[in-house]
Amino acid sequence: MKYLLQRWVAFLILGGVAAEVIFGLAGRWDLWNVWVYAGLFVVLLCLAALAEYRTNPDLLREGSEPIAPGLIRWSRVTGMLTILQWIIVGLDQRFHWSNIIPPSG
Repeated sequence: MKYLLQRWVAFLILGGVAAEVIFGLAGRWDLWNVWVYAGLFVVLLCLAALAEYRTNPDLLREGSEPIAPGLIRWSRVTGMLTILQWIIVGLDQRFHWSNIIPPSG
């Protein structure tokens, strides 16, 4: 149960970081879709951790332990790509890059 609570706290912090990055780069706080995204992001990650805890708690514990040096942990790679996605979303909101795409017709 300790590892599940640790994951939930980490996911709450991660959701806050996601919102902070997107809102900070966008320069505004009134984007309802970002609030929904951050909320769903946290809820879905917490539900996935709960499902993992209920099916195999040892796997949840093992995922919290450090790995051997020199090994690539793919969660770090996907984490960096996710942060890059948040950066692009925030900058797109600020500079309206996606507004110049013409509708198909």
